[in-house]
Amino acid sequence: MNSERPHFLLTNDDGIDALGINMLYEVLQNHGRVTMIAPDQERSAVSHAFSLHHPLRLIKRRESVYSLSGTPVDCVMFGLRGFLDPEDLPDFVISGINHGANLGDDVLYSGTVAGALEGAMFSKPAVAVSLATEFSDPKELQKLHMETAAGFMDAFIPHFVEKPCPGGTLLNVNVPNLPKDRIEGSRFTTLGKRIYRDRVIQRHDPQGREYYWIGGDPPEHEPAEGTDFDALSHNHVAITPLKWRMCHGEDLRRYSDWPSIRVE
Repeated sequence: MNSERPHFLLTNDDGIDALGINMLYEVLQNHGRVTMIAPDQERSAVSHAFSLHHPLRLIKRRESVYSLSGTPVDCVMFGLRGFLDPEDLPDFVISGINHGANLGDDVLYSGTVAGALEGAMFSKPAVAVSLATEFSDPKELQKLHMETAAGFMDAFIPHFVEKPCPGGTLLNVNVPNLPKDRIEGSRFTTLGKRIYRDRVIQRHDPQGREYYWIGGDPPEHEPAEGTDFDALSHNHVAITPLKWRMCHGEDLRRYSDWPSIRVE
């Protein structure tokens, strides 16, 4: 750590003007120094995309706060690989607070998770945090309890700084969209299984030309104990450790009896 006050790099995929990231910025200032580099507009569901084929524009909004015309991964790259002083690089990467859950298979598509994953790839302890709005009671659907997620992170950060996750790992945090007094605590969980119902929908514009949407009914999930979905269904915050290395040893053993295949 660079100093007694840790240095946090903060990003998101909802854009720099989103409520969640600005509430989290205020929270992190209670615990250290903060550099915010966030997309200049919403970049949800971009996964781990980064910009190769066009220039990026960086705008300083105020001291240590920048908007970037790129993805969450671009923002973390700026923070860790060339824009900031190499003698004062961030100690931690935090991504969020996202408006919407990132549970189960969502993590493969999430720009929020990808921002934290980019930090983990460079051995920075990292956290992705989301407000899981889909688990609200029907009467709460129009109310965002972003203050609950911010309050949880205020309590969470000291523990994370004291005992950060190891290099190559991030913690994916999902906070129920409920008032603070209805949160039952937190659990460490596994990833659940998301069931998507998206499909390609064909339509025609007023000139008769075809266009397409990818959409469908809201996703569901498979019920299973110990998962992130299960934790939220019991009003617990779900904390799920994730690794960026996807190679799985059991799969290697599965193919151990294959011959060496040559091209004839």
